[in-house]
Amino acid sequence: MIHFILFMLLGMAAYQSPLDDPFLIFLEQLELDRADVYMDGVVMQEMSDDSVYIAAVIPVLVEKSDDYFVLDAYILLADRESADIKAVFYEEKAWTSDAYFIRQIEIESEFYPVAPETKAFGVVLHYQSSSRVNRLDTRELSLFVEDEGDLNRVLKDFYLMSSEIIIDGECDSSTSSVSRSIEVTNQRTNNFFDLKVLEETEQDIITQENCTFQNVMKSREEFTLTFRNGRYQP
Repeated sequence: MIHFILFMLLGMAAYQSPLDDPFLIFLEQLELDRADVYMDGVVMQEMSDDSVYIAAVIPVLVEKSDDYFVLDAYILLADRESADIKAVFYEEKAWTSDAYFIRQIEIESEFYPVAPETKAFGVVLHYQSSSRVNRLDTRELSLFVEDEGDLNRVLKDFYLMSSEIIIDGECDSSTSSVSRSIEVTNQRTNNFFDLKVLEETEQDIITQENCTFQNVMKSREEFTLTFRNGRYQP
């Protein structure tokens, strides 16, 4: 009897419910082979202000060489408890990683209330250049909303941050950065709330004279994104 109980306990420890790994359930529903998935780019995020949904990004490797690769994009919204997919966005050859490579893919945990009955969630791609003398970092945001089983992209590759460092000798270089924040307003265009963007720009240089950073430009600007022709635009 003791041996039987021990056998049962070991079996229960070895068994993993499919719901413990929703990624496998997603692959089955999308009819994808795990061997084709770019695992470093897979992201799953429970939405923090909603007890129902989990969002996921599943990139599929379609081209690869020594210095670049190309990914198809599957972006989905699923039931948190059952892992049943409720809506999917698919784009062929959506992302390319080369000298300007994909460093990270993120899903923002907070929804954007873009319309009275509509929430959007954000997917952010962080790119970084491989050059040592001209280093560039960017973070680009896309927003997706669910519509009758489909995910529609309502904002495409809108950069939230861009930072560039140009090095030309030990004491001759410059840095420039642009950062943006987004606020949902109460104003509407085509039933979608306008998005107010605050953009801050800063530029510094190092010169041979003193070999220290000097700020040469700093500015702030506000502008609005409005919803036209199915997408947010400046």
